[in-house]
Amino acid sequence: MLGPDKLLTLIVFAVLTVASAAAAVWLIGREPTRKIRAQASAAMVTAIVGAISMTGIQMNRTLGYAANWSDVPGLFFMKPDGKGSTTPVRRPVPRPEAGDPELPGHHGDSRWKVRFTKDSNGAYQTKFRGPISGISLPVWVWTPKNYSPTNGKIYKVMLMLHGYPGNPYKVPTQLNLQNAMKKHPNTIMAIPSLKVDATSPDCVDIKGRPAVGSWVVNDIVGMVRHNFPNTEKTRKGWTIAGASYGAYCSAVLGLTHPQIFSKIISFSGYDQPETGRLLGAPPRVRREFSVSNLLSKQKAWPQRLYVTGSKGDPKSAAFVQKLKRISTPAVKITSLLQPIGGHNWGVWRKELPAALAWNGKG
Repeated sequence: MLGPDKLLTLIVFAVLTVASAAAAVWLIGREPTRKIRAQASAAMVTAIVGAISMTGIQMNRTLGYAANWSDVPGLFFMKPDGKGSTTPVRRPVPRPEAGDPELPGHHGDSRWKVRFTKDSNGAYQTKFRGPISGISLPVWVWTPKNYSPTNGKIYKVMLMLHGYPGNPYKVPTQLNLQNAMKKHPNTIMAIPSLKVDATSPDCVDIKGRPAVGSWVVNDIVGMVRHNFPNTEKTRKGWTIAGASYGAYCSAVLGLTHPQIFSKIISFSGYDQPETGRLLGAPPRVRREFSVSNLLSKQKAWPQRLYVTGSKGDPKSAAFVQKLKRISTPAVKITSLLQPIGGHNWGVWRKELPAALAWNGKG
């Protein structure tokens, strides 16, 4: 299939570009009739469009923005969120009790059992229908070498949320998990797709919309616990992480579900929602679901937050500086502000080893 991230697509456009450029040169050398000039102009335009397309396809193959052609328009024009509710579903955060609650594994319930197959990205892939959210999407799980559910070891879990536009299939190679995870043989990483439809994606449950928040914090957590029974049973071994849009999601979902996640990692995130229905919500609601507001109000459960940004990405740099000014005894913040760097997987790949080392402590 000639997808926007396939080598064959790049080759086809390369052949088209070279052929069009050669045709333009040949036509220009002929007698300049009106027909010849029109054909030469068309050939030159085709060659230029082909060259630009080749550049875009190669960038997409590296950065993984679009998995199929329907994703491509979203790279240039954010699809309107459409008419409908912008009302988030609010759920109270339970108070801490004596000891952390056990995360449900739904053992004995066949709805949570899935079959995994090894994918070409090095992770195990499955298609899962969440019993709670009703969302049916692919999920990739990266396991340490020689992982076995009966090897007597207990494994930590990190959920990694992709960006928008983004391709979750690409995340294991974009982050070079093959090398990055070698020093962390006690950690499993789950990478769920968040692409419920073609519209700008949500992070939290919105009335009348697919329940993306429940998909992540209930369905994915429950599915991992069920199929990988030797994972940590309580929040102490669970981290939610993400990059860009996924970083905003990880911070919001982590701070509103501290009974599930003890640690949060935000790679180049931002404070207020920039996608989904919350983008069109009233200012009061957008402020309510800003990371800084949720952070200031999370006072009951102890958590750790690792946040990164770079001066080459001003929005993420401002976000890091803003969070550093917030004082909350419940959440210990560790920040990394790079002097250079942009907003891409190359930056986050370099930041991952330090984040994994931080995650391994405590």
